[in-house]
Amino acid sequence: MSTTPWFLHVPDIIPATLLSHVQQAMDVLDFVDGRSTAGGPAARVKRNQQIADSPQKQQLDQLLMQHLMSIPDVHKAFFPTKVYPLIYSKYGPEDTYGWHLDSPIMMGLAPIRTDIAMTLFISEPDSYDGGELEVIVPGGQSIWKLKAGDAIFYPATTVHRVAPVTRGERRVCVTWIQSAVRDPQHRQILFDLKRAHEQLEILPELEDAATKVQHSFSHLLREWAEL
Repeated sequence: MSTTPWFLHVPDIIPATLLSHVQQAMDVLDFVDGRSTAGGPAARVKRNQQIADSPQKQQLDQLLMQHLMSIPDVHKAFFPTKVYPLIYSKYGPEDTYGWHLDSPIMMGLAPIRTDIAMTLFISEPDSYDGGELEVIVPGGQSIWKLKAGDAIFYPATTVHRVAPVTRGERRVCVTWIQSAVRDPQHRQILFDLKRAHEQLEILPELEDAATKVQHSFSHLLREWAEL
């Protein structure tokens, strides 16, 4: 796992057995036009397909969501309070999702403020050309094309796109998280403090320092959390 003030990359966020299950489901379930879940300007630049709602999809959602929300680093980094229903998308040749900004509020089972976006890669990067996730950041772009089973989390407040696919098929699962800590810089500070505490507490001679770091984490979380 690696982190920056903007992104959290979690390799192998799902085990191989679950990844295979998702891949097989995407082979057999029905797809619809991806523009059905995009509104306004985003719908005009979106060209892909995504799995239609069905009992089979809902079972897959439950299985995958249960696993994703059991990952300790997801909670340490994002303090999730709500998660948007999963969207499974595929992009064939000439498909793309042009430059856009995610909706600040999305309506699923309940309204959700989109603080963090997640892309979970389902197909291997050498199975398709193009299809990179490109995100505008200060000073340039951050580009992601990860191996199957890896996930990238990034602020949903960023302008981003999926580059046109020129060969093969790009398959991903995406969702959005509402955080109890709205400010991404505050989330980064809390995540760093939590990691520092974990590193300190394994050393008995640094017990006092570990306690002080944990207290700072707790005070800041109480100050910044919105419940």
